[in-house]
Amino acid sequence: RIASGYQWRIVTTPPSVGGTAYGGYGVTQKQVDAFAMANGRYPITGYTDGDQARPIIDPDAGYSESGFSKFKHPIYGDELETFKMYQNREPRFYVNVFWSGMTWHGANKKTANVQFYFNGNSGPGKSHNYPPTGYLAHKFTNPSIDTSTGNYGYLDFPVFRYAEILLNYVEALNEYDPGNADIETYLNKIRERGGLGPVQSDLNQSQMREQIRLERRIELCFEQLRYFDTRRWLIADQTDGGPFYGMNVDAGNSFTDEAFYEKTVFETRVFRPEFYLFPIPQSEINRDPQIVQNPGW
Repeated sequence: RIASGYQWRIVTTPPSVGGTAYGGYGVTQKQVDAFAMANGRYPITGYTDGDQARPIIDPDAGYSESGFSKFKHPIYGDELETFKMYQNREPRFYVNVFWSGMTWHGANKKTANVQFYFNGNSGPGKSHNYPPTGYLAHKFTNPSIDTSTGNYGYLDFPVFRYAEILLNYVEALNEYDPGNADIETYLNKIRERGGLGPVQSDLNQSQMREQIRLERRIELCFEQLRYFDTRRWLIADQTDGGPFYGMNVDAGNSFTDEAFYEKTVFETRVFRPEFYLFPIPQSEINRDPQIVQNPGW
């Protein structure tokens, strides 16, 4: 199912930018870290003491957080001087993430070398229109539209697509009947379509649960689902609060200035257990004294 005629800027959940700049919707570093490498391995396996600036890196992933080299964008074919963190990732990474130094495609023309570092053309030192994380969401952008003229375009927004059906199915099946062959069969359909090989075949129920949740985070990112997933899984107190990282937009003078590529806290968020439920309006409690307010409110 699709919903036609929606502007990308007004369909985010929670609404993030409304009628303001696209830069208000920036990809977090933790979302960037979640994508696999082209070889199917996940580069970041965890964080030391929960500090995202200190990742635990899979030595066999072929991942690096230092240095630059020429890299051809897998979708557009643009050759870029690119930080190695963004190289050789799975295909879905390049659909979803727009990083500093990429070329913006619109109206069949290119805006080369978009710069999110401080003194760049789209950095805070020269523009009010910049992403606080140093990234933009690339999903659903239309390369035929020239946004520089104020034409932001419309899209057919997916309300419920087949990939979500399969992810819902394998998640439920893993809880009801762990080890069922359908779990791997249909999860692998998602992975294979996304350009990855099959999931590891000897995962127990808990490991498969984590793998399903990771695939859901990647496949359905920016589709209004993660916000609700972390709440129904009751993990939002772990995932939705605390320091959130991005690149250091308050530093940098060039594409290869490593000061910009330091993982930096751009926002500290608060999530408390009572946030899993909304408060019941006092007016409703006044109407019926037997109504009990939700915990924490």
